[in-house]
Amino acid sequence: MNPSSCPLCKKDNPTLYWSKVWHDDRACVYQCDTCGVYFVWPTWEESETVEYYSSYTDHLHQRGVAQNETPNQTYHRRKSLNQYRMQAVKKYIRFDDRVMEIGGGCGNFLVDLIENKITKDPVLIESCSDHLEYAKTRFNIEGYQEISKVKYNFNKIFMFHVLEHLIMPGSLLRNCSPFLNDKGLIVVEVPSSDDPLISLYDCAAYKDFYFQPMHPYIYNKKSLEFLFRQCGYRVVEFIGVQRYSLSNHLQWLVKGIPGGNADLAEALGEECETAYKNRMQSRGTTDTLFGIFQKG
Repeated sequence: MNPSSCPLCKKDNPTLYWSKVWHDDRACVYQCDTCGVYFVWPTWEESETVEYYSSYTDHLHQRGVAQNETPNQTYHRRKSLNQYRMQAVKKYIRFDDRVMEIGGGCGNFLVDLIENKITKDPVLIESCSDHLEYAKTRFNIEGYQEISKVKYNFNKIFMFHVLEHLIMPGSLLRNCSPFLNDKGLIVVEVPSSDDPLISLYDCAAYKDFYFQPMHPYIYNKKSLEFLFRQCGYRVVEFIGVQRYSLSNHLQWLVKGIPGGNADLAEALGEECETAYKNRMQSRGTTDTLFGIFQKG
């Protein structure tokens, strides 16, 4: 059955965008002309979501990422992610900020803030008990599985690749508001539907892989702004970041498969790869989008 309205903005008649969703033969992808969001329909039932998160390492293996990782292995695999994140949001980080990260896994980002003496007492919210316990035990980070357990306010709340997993993202954003100081900021990172392989190259193989049931929404600037305005926030800035390289894109376009291509990367050279990423960022077609928001 087709959706009668957009689940994010409730407007009628979203249009079918893509008829295939990775590992879910029942679902398709729709686009809302009003708020701009792409969404998977039908969405998972609660029991399906619980089953997915209970076997998350199996999912990572199926996506070609990892299998049967320990929290320590996960922490070290994710260390490199902080380089582009810190570069993207560094102008919004102040020394002595009181910081909370939601969905921060094993604590990678918060550890970087601590080691750079940017914050002393960050708070981590993480639903995975193993990852939360790792961050608390190894790095002495204060952590909880639920935001309701937190007792104080913050200058910054960070969420990296969290919102796209939520069927009801507005509920979390409204719950965050009381924990922000008057001029506090929420900084989020999401996959962007302006990804060049979608918006520029219209790569069918990539879309078959990209759209997945565990990401009920894929945002862009328009839809992310709509969501946050609904929840009482205003946009401070959007920052587009192109994470994946030209050699990766050529791999998709020529072979239709994920992963890097060392031969292509070597042939193109670092200067070409960097110029390509910079060009995608300057024209607003990037695979990753950061949004910075303030209450009001």
